[in-house]
Amino acid sequence: MVYLIGGSIRIGKSNLAHKILQKKQISVISTDVIIGLLKDYVKKDFNDPRPNFIQKAENFYPYLKEFIRINLVLGMKDFVYEGDIILPEQVTLLAKEYKIKSCFLGFSHINLALLKEHIGNHQWLDELLEDELNKLPERIMDTSKFIEDECKKYHLKYFDLSTDYNREHELAYKYLLGE
Repeated sequence: MVYLIGGSIRIGKSNLAHKILQKKQISVISTDVIIGLLKDYVKKDFNDPRPNFIQKAENFYPYLKEFIRINLVLGMKDFVYEGDIILPEQVTLLAKEYKIKSCFLGFSHINLALLKEHIGNHQWLDELLEDELNKLPERIMDTSKFIEDECKKYHLKYFDLSTDYNREHELAYKYLLGE
């Protein structure tokens, strides 16, 4: 089974992927790592009117599709891809070719205090300028709203972590594992 976990930045996709890794003992592949390796190939077009996360996701999609294909050819039957550059439309296209189980995570409401509470292993928030840091919750909510709307459009599962982060995170975990 190919598990895909998408959604906005800083919402717990990696944590969810690692819970699946611990339960099923399968590989987890972070698209953040792949994008870092391919940064010179996944270019940003400054004239592109689409939001940056959509540009990145669409530019990265052929690589994601090829990574999935190669892993399956190599005999990896189960693995998790997680990242903020997976879009619901792409999951729908991939599901036409591969056995996919997916979900998306987001926040309809978040502030800096809650964001820092769920910081996880990434300390990059400390590296942001104050203005960037103050705009981050709005960026996360805007991206989450887009993802939520796309999930409705493509009939994919979306979990809003705003009301009860731990409960919704656990529901996403159980949904992916079919529990």
